[in-house]
Amino acid sequence: MKKPISRIIIVCLLMLCMMGALIYRLGTLTIKEGEKWAQTADSRSTQTIAIKGERGRIMDRNGVVLAYSETCYNVEFLRNADNRTSYDSAVYTESLIKAIEIIERSGGQTIDTSYIVMDENGEIAYDWRISGVESSEAIERVRRIRYKNFCEAMYISIKDPAYKEYPKDPTKWDMELWPTAEYAYKYLRKTWYIPEEYTFEQAKKIISIRQEVNLNNYRAYEPITIAYNVGQEVVSEIVERSSELVGVQIAQSTTRVYPRGETAAHIVGYLSRNADTVSAAKLIAMGYTRAQLEPYYLKNDDGTYSMGDDGDYQIKMTDMGYAYSDYIGVSGLEYTMEAYLTGATNEHQGKREVEINKNLSITRELSYAEATNGNDVMSAIDIELQTVCENALGSLITKMREQEQQMIEEDAAKPEKDQKYQGKDITLASTGAIVVMDPRNGEVLASASYPSYDPNWFMQGLTKEQSEYLFGEAATDTTPLRNKAVSARYAPGSIFKPLTGVAGVSEGVVGIDEICLLYTSP
Repeated sequence: MKKPISRIIIVCLLMLCMMGALIYRLGTLTIKEGEKWAQTADSRSTQTIAIKGERGRIMDRNGVVLAYSETCYNVEFLRNADNRTSYDSAVYTESLIKAIEIIERSGGQTIDTSYIVMDENGEIAYDWRISGVESSEAIERVRRIRYKNFCEAMYISIKDPAYKEYPKDPTKWDMELWPTAEYAYKYLRKTWYIPEEYTFEQAKKIISIRQEVNLNNYRAYEPITIAYNVGQEVVSEIVERSSELVGVQIAQSTTRVYPRGETAAHIVGYLSRNADTVSAAKLIAMGYTRAQLEPYYLKNDDGTYSMGDDGDYQIKMTDMGYAYSDYIGVSGLEYTMEAYLTGATNEHQGKREVEINKNLSITRELSYAEATNGNDVMSAIDIELQTVCENALGSLITKMREQEQQMIEEDAAKPEKDQKYQGKDITLASTGAIVVMDPRNGEVLASASYPSYDPNWFMQGLTKEQSEYLFGEAATDTTPLRNKAVSARYAPGSIFKPLTGVAGVSEGVVGIDEICLLYTSP
């Protein structure tokens, strides 16, 4: 009987020891170290990271896809907010140099958003990249705010000691003593340990990335995209060299694809980056309703609504959920159906809730909610009929141009007294449009505009040749981006020919089965 009792005593003693240890540790945590852990808890907070939905597809009347979002891979940079020493800065710069080399070796390019540029005179200057703002007063206001935010984010001392006491209205700030672009450039090169042998263009690539990181320091737990839609070779090399590419990572994303290229480009349209502040009227043209926009009307410091040059309310698209890196419609259905296609607005966004420490580094994920995608849009266009119309229009204009050129050359060979065209400003045929409608209901089955363009260019980044084609001197006459079927100014011309034909038949001048040519002067 003695053995069982002694075992019970031993077990009880062990349990008492364990309980004592737990009580001691609890006391240490709550009493002795309570203040320390309370401070640690206070230094942690939660943040919500938005997750965007996928943009909807655009299809023709038969369900043929004309635009869709395809999975792609981007290169991102995430600086650990806990690492802020000079050594860390040098390591990050070295990592970015290697990443840029990998990306460019495969034909890719990194973001170019630096406020510091080289002007046409070869001098270093500021370019505040202001878009979506029309009035000179508003432009100056934005310029001053970005100047101040840039200097503070880059830790560049503003020489005027009174700037913190300036009134809220930025147009009243005295900026004559603020740092020049050349000073900021040299300061950043030194601060970020950019190699001395690097040219301005090489250094600007690193400055663009580091600038974006610093300007978004309040959301340091979110990575910055430094290259979009990179190839698999870039993905593989960055993953393989992840140990030496500190802060550089690969992220899955989507890019817009237009499988028909130039065909129906003016109908489908194209995308561009978010335009920041716009008027409510523009957003209504993009498919939004006044009721949807009212909660986002901007207000001035005095509580009054901010009005644009068009007399309508101003809205920041970032308040609606768009990020500056999000694409929005610029023309065609991408523009007019933006409200339905987009998956970037607050209504579509999912959420990732994370816990961050005092340095804004993520410590753990708390919850995750999926985003919802944008809606598909089906047009009345028949893409096969559209293709036929565009091919016919291109062939017709080419033929007309050749005939006109031949007429001019034949005219030049005539005696001077018989010449009709020499010395006159003659514009050869170079543009045109065709519209095919269903007379039963007015649906537009095809709408061709010549010349056209490829919307994929805008997603891949315009080359020098593409920019010249779209915006160069020759584009003044051809205007490839303009949908001439709906926005060009032409004389009525052919729409009067049926009336002339009916009049001729009524008067007996021509027979109902007779073919005749009717000309209208431009």
